[in-house]
Amino acid sequence: MPDDATPNFAFPYIMPSQAQKHLTHNEALRMLDAVVQVGVADRDLVAPPADAANGARFIVGAAASGAWAGQAGRIAAWQDGAWAFFAPREGWLAWVADEDALLAFDGAGWVPALGKVPIQNAPLLGVNAAADAVNRFALKSDAALFSHDDVRPGSGDMRVKLNKAAAAGTASFLFQTGYSGRAEFGTVGDDRFALKVSADGATWREALRVDNATGGLSLAAEARTAAIRPAADNTSALGGSGARWSQIWSANGVIQTSDRRDKTEIEALDPELAARLVDAVEAVTFRWIEGGRDAAEGGTVARPGRRRHAGFIAQDLRAALDRQGLDVAAWGLDDPADPTSRHWLRPDQLVALLWAALRETRQRVEALEAAAQAASSA
Repeated sequence: MPDDATPNFAFPYIMPSQAQKHLTHNEALRMLDAVVQVGVADRDLVAPPADAANGARFIVGAAASGAWAGQAGRIAAWQDGAWAFFAPREGWLAWVADEDALLAFDGAGWVPALGKVPIQNAPLLGVNAAADAVNRFALKSDAALFSHDDVRPGSGDMRVKLNKAAAAGTASFLFQTGYSGRAEFGTVGDDRFALKVSADGATWREALRVDNATGGLSLAAEARTAAIRPAADNTSALGGSGARWSQIWSANGVIQTSDRRDKTEIEALDPELAARLVDAVEAVTFRWIEGGRDAAEGGTVARPGRRRHAGFIAQDLRAALDRQGLDVAAWGLDDPADPTSRHWLRPDQLVALLWAALRETRQRVEALEAAAQAASSA
């Protein structure tokens, strides 16, 4: 920078031997007026506006033409009937009026100033919303994205942390309608995970709770009084052939829908056929290869069965039904398209078969008793 101008803005100095010193002074004032507290009207124009007011400033757009040709990125100021251009330096800030945006010059171009200024220990932050003493961060948006860091890059993980000072406090997500609470989940009042809901934002009902020490899931007192149902009728299974419950505890037996109005093609079972099936299928005792799974480091390990159980072999029942030409849903395949997949049984279907066979047996016994009584009376 020459010695006759300032080092940063290149404002001209008034030299000791200079004549008409007011010209240099006025030129410096014009430059100050253009580049101090920069506020431009627009940053996208590529040609100078025909009606610019004296003192109007613009950031020249790319591929500029006319009087602005070759001045892209510079600040253009309309002063005293002519355009003056000022090359920005790294760190300059400019307010763009038509966008209500603050830009910074990073040495290569104009960029949003907020993205270049680190925000540390800001007491309040509002994004399209007003933050306050309670909600120190406020956001109004149709969506919000929290993504893994692929810029530095990071670990590839994304974890949102909610930290409270003590167990008796609250760390939760609260869902509202019209700023009135409707659902909340998190650690509320202690360190157990809970889910609760509300119809009015005032009265809350806890639906479930997970113990943080054992992982045990329990229904809250109010939830236990209501039935737990699938979302749609007759569409969902509880467990599967490869994901079975080890035991199911119930005060009463399993209730199955058996209303006549839900059934069609109702036919009586052939009692003789049922009796032949009972003769054909052998009841067995057995021990499970895998009786359960025990907790182990990194997961679980299989535990062999200890007690003997009584029951049937699904493949034996299937073969016996096929021989009798009887098609009932007492057995099935885990994958109907794969005949080698795991077989399963429905013991409830066997009850009806046993019932029919028992009726046949009782009728025969009654007939034999009647015949014996008649013979003894003769």
